[in-house]
Amino acid sequence: MPIISPNFKPFAEQWLNGLKAIKDPKQAIGTVRATSKLLGDQASDVKRGEHVLISDEPKEAGGTDKGPSPLDYFVAAVGFCENVTFARYATLTV
Repeated sequence: MPIISPNFKPFAEQWLNGLKAIKDPKQAIGTVRATSKLLGDQASDVKRGEHVLISDEPKEAGGTDKGPSPLDYFVAAVGFCENVTFARYATLTV
């Protein structure tokens, strides 16, 4: 069973072709928006599109542990980006 669906290949090819078409670095600039709200103490929520993420610090750091810490999200984001990069590369080289 393949880890990466063959249905993903057209999306990866479109992404790569889009990158190749960029001649001016300013064409690659985009804007991503999110709304952040302090819920209390150190807990916050962030809305990005249709997704809401809750973040808090652990109790031993003065939070209420209602969700992952900002550092947890940062570390996860690095891992997510790495996985997407590997998936795109694997899709285009198979």
